[in-house]
Amino acid sequence: MKIWITRTIFPVAIQKKTMYNTKINFAIRSMPESGRKMVKQPNFTPFVFFGMGCILLLMVGCNPMRRIDMKNASGGDVEITWKLNDRDSSYKSDFFISNSKTLSFNLKPEKPLNEVNMTFGIGSWKPEDLALITERLEALKIKSPAGTIELKSPEEIYAFLANRRKGITKRKIMILVKN
Repeated sequence: MKIWITRTIFPVAIQKKTMYNTKINFAIRSMPESGRKMVKQPNFTPFVFFGMGCILLLMVGCNPMRRIDMKNASGGDVEITWKLNDRDSSYKSDFFISNSKTLSFNLKPEKPLNEVNMTFGIGSWKPEDLALITERLEALKIKSPAGTIELKSPEEIYAFLANRRKGITKRKIMILVKN
């Protein structure tokens, strides 16, 4: 049985009756030359890759990393010191990296030593997440050529960090030290 297709924009008859490429190719080969120009097999490969890429981006984009970025733009040396509470004997603080109760960063004026990025898991800086971090801190001290900022309570540290949340999802806290 031969299938003849008249000049149409899209081969609807072949698409509905046959599901296999071999039958479509046979039908196209058995057509007269004038009708072959109008028949084109659909290529779904770009759509498949585009769809897979969108799904991958959604999966990655839904779980941003919470970060605190500290950057020196002052032109001189900067020291940022985080001091942990003594009552954190179970070491549950995300700032607990060593046995020391203080975590100090010396930021130089030139790249790449002028920036420190710390990650705190997946999510955004919601007020309750920020409160969990700051309740385990005793003080935050920022020394720069322009002066010294000392925050001596979790409430002061919370207010300081909450005002520096950046981005649409508030996933990053940026501490930028300028002159």
